[in-house]
Amino acid sequence: MFPGVRSFLLGAALLVGAAPGVLSLLPPSTVAANGRGTVVFQGTVGPYQAQVLVFPPTPRVGSIHLTVRFQEGQGSRYISDGTVLVWATPLGQPPDQGMPAQARNTLLAPTDYEIDLPMPTAGRWLLTLQLEGPQGPARLEVPLDVKEAKAFPWVAAAIMAAVLGPLVLWGLYRIRREDRGRTRRQESR
Repeated sequence: MFPGVRSFLLGAALLVGAAPGVLSLLPPSTVAANGRGTVVFQGTVGPYQAQVLVFPPTPRVGSIHLTVRFQEGQGSRYISDGTVLVWATPLGQPPDQGMPAQARNTLLAPTDYEIDLPMPTAGRWLLTLQLEGPQGPARLEVPLDVKEAKAFPWVAAAIMAAVLGPLVLWGLYRIRREDRGRTRRQESR
């Protein structure tokens, strides 16, 4: 094996081994539910049957993922060529205050209109949805309880540091020891 390759491989293995643990402690900046979530509304809205899902199951301060599906009637096909506009306002304020955000569908999920919504504060929020499909517009208001964000997992970070710290130190010790041995061998030649 070439000089330094073993040290490099050991260092790379330590880095790759530690990365998932460290990354798991960081909060996600966006949420992706891919059509899954907790149903917060299912029923009739104007001429449509609609279903509204949120993810995570307990909405928290930060970002929530909203999925909307609607169809023309019970048992008919879901609509893939419609428009869904969303307003999120704290309860007690005008429901369509500010600019709406458009939920978008994709080629992979043409009947799922999805959007990530920022939730800056905890409390009761009102989601106002404007559905536009072949039968015309329909409006829906869905109340949503947003909880405080979870605190940073200090205990998990401490356990991870206690486990990974000695491994990293051992790896660094092995690298230095190998480098010293290589230097001594080169000096003796």
